[in-house]
Amino acid sequence: MSQAHRDPILHEGAHVTLDAGGDTPLLPCRVVGLTGDELALLPLKPPQPATWRRLAMRRPCMVLFEAGGQMRALRGNAAGVRSGGFLAVALTDDFRLGQKRRHSRAPLSFPVSLADPDEGQAWSSTSLDISAAGIRVERPAVDDPARSGRLTIAVPDGEVTARAVLVQASPEWLSYRFGEIDADGTKRLAALVLAYNRRQFAAKPGV
Repeated sequence: MSQAHRDPILHEGAHVTLDAGGDTPLLPCRVVGLTGDELALLPLKPPQPATWRRLAMRRPCMVLFEAGGQMRALRGNAAGVRSGGFLAVALTDDFRLGQKRRHSRAPLSFPVSLADPDEGQAWSSTSLDISAAGIRVERPAVDDPARSGRLTIAVPDGEVTARAVLVQASPEWLSYRFGEIDADGTKRLAALVLAYNRRQFAAKPGV
């Protein structure tokens, strides 16, 4: 399989163009993150007033990008402006070809604990990376880490709690997928990931 097919179609840092419709000028952006079917874009120049009006009205739009040597377009609807100045686009086209991850990840380090284990032992550890859908942690110092249980992540504004299931393991780390997690917890984790990605792009503006 070629690299073009292994790589995700959309990824953090990718350059795309937002067409807000209505004869508004095309707006160059970078992909800051993905949460489910919502794409967060960071404009590379200030949108013109007509573009802001179209986005505020949550009108249909298109995200244009190059993949495999061809220009592609994804249809969606403007979904507002998120904290940090991100433009949110709720994609309506399916873009799963080559796109394994539906949620952006970031290498954020927070205290994590798992309690009420269904199988194995409860544990405490530190996160290696996080998304709104799951987490990877340093392998805890217990003989039999739990296969599932109630996971608590100590984030800067409090705690996020979710039921979690082990999906991958190595001698150095464990990966858990979130099962039951409330909408507020999902939004808080997604916001942390997007904020991290924006800081990375600000530190390397030419990349």
